[in-house]
Amino acid sequence: MECAEIKVLLVEDSPTDIRLLQEELSQVWEYAFDITTKDNLEKAIEAACGTRYDIVLLDLNLPDSSGLDTITRFARECPQAPIIILTGMEEQISGVEAIHLGAQDYLVKGTHDSGGIARAIRYAIERWRLTGALQNALREKELLMKEIHHRVKNNLTIISSLLNLQFDLVSDVNARRILEESDHRIISMQIIYDKLYRSDNLASMSIKDYLPDLISSLFKTYNTHSEHINLELDIQDLNFEIGKIVSCGLIINELVSNSLKYAFPDSRPGNVRVTVRRDVDHNPDNTVGMLVSDNGVGIPDTVNIHAPSSFGLKLVGLLVKQLNGSMAIDMDHGTTFRISFAI
Repeated sequence: MECAEIKVLLVEDSPTDIRLLQEELSQVWEYAFDITTKDNLEKAIEAACGTRYDIVLLDLNLPDSSGLDTITRFARECPQAPIIILTGMEEQISGVEAIHLGAQDYLVKGTHDSGGIARAIRYAIERWRLTGALQNALREKELLMKEIHHRVKNNLTIISSLLNLQFDLVSDVNARRILEESDHRIISMQIIYDKLYRSDNLASMSIKDYLPDLISSLFKTYNTHSEHINLELDIQDLNFEIGKIVSCGLIINELVSNSLKYAFPDSRPGNVRVTVRRDVDHNPDNTVGMLVSDNGVGIPDTVNIHAPSSFGLKLVGLLVKQLNGSMAIDMDHGTTFRISFAI
């Protein structure tokens, strides 16, 4: 039965150690080793860039490089093959540290027989191949997720376009308002999926990267100029999973829209403030506090805050429940919504 051949790049400047390793590898019966030797790092990098090797046996201390700089540079310039570090008895700590820098294993020279070296090489190659397969699977998953986010965004765009077409055909004021509000909710989700499609992180998003764009879109929609209403943002860089960020976006959409539509009649000047930060007063590690406030005319007495009739406020209440959060409303000097939920 013919043995499998393994191409080895042996990077070692000691003739004695080279001869010892060659002898030990020649005693391995289940593999045939095609060994290429290089005595410094420059030659090793040149060889590895020009030829595919199954395994690299790399001494850390070479004439032109020493210590962990050797593995760092080799792994950066030649990432095509797994590396096993060769160390002396006094350098075992460096061998362990080298694993964190990309090596698959380390061997202390002169302490292993042919079987031990063969096993180390086999396991290093198997781990390397498995890691490559997992990385390929992860890349495929990321491409699939990007495609899904892209399609969701496109579908939301189509729905938004259909609502705009319907808007042009409707003359009833209430119906037009409902269509316009529905379009704003869709746009708030569309912004999320557009950012996800362009992001490297497909599972979560920073609320700081999302909310300013959403709120800016609302100000443009309601033709709000800076001299009329001043916007204050205090948004911490917090990463949320997609479900939470969709809920937060829809809540902010409803509450900021209400401020822009109703809080400042007759071009009355005022302030709108949006804050999203860790709730350090209650639980600094796990709780987020979200605040939307304005110093406008306030909510009319005819509106029952605890049992609202408007779809927007009902939606806010449902979304807060979806976040397993709580909401408090302060109607002194305008309107303030305080929402807390666990990350």
